[in-house]
Amino acid sequence: MPLCYCLATGSHLGASSRAKLIAGALIAADWAEGFLQAIMLRADAWERLFRSKRDGQLLVPILALCGDENGESLLGIPPDEEDRVMEEVAEFIPACVAAIDAYWRAKRQRQASISGKKFKKCCGKVA
Repeated sequence: MPLCYCLATGSHLGASSRAKLIAGALIAADWAEGFLQAIMLRADAWERLFRSKRDGQLLVPILALCGDENGESLLGIPPDEEDRVMEEVAEFIPACVAAIDAYWRAKRQRQASISGKKFKKCCGKVA
């Protein structure tokens, strides 16, 4: 069995280790649902990232963990593949969140440079 298959499916692990992977994916899914709810509170502000051809892909692992009101995948992932996808994308969440943060920081810094104000005066204020 190829190593990449083993790592992706967890087939190289014992039953208790596979259960931990699945539990980790479920925790990641709960987190992703909460993150999406927070995005929806200011959907207009997040539209720029969603529409970005280059950076919009950062949201895909998060959206892959989310479901609609009927429990169906937001990205149309077939039900028979959801568990595998959840396990795989859960690993990418920390890197995606860091990249999303970098995306917004760069946007704020560009906005500050355009306005002529220092970053803290323009965009670094805590409300």
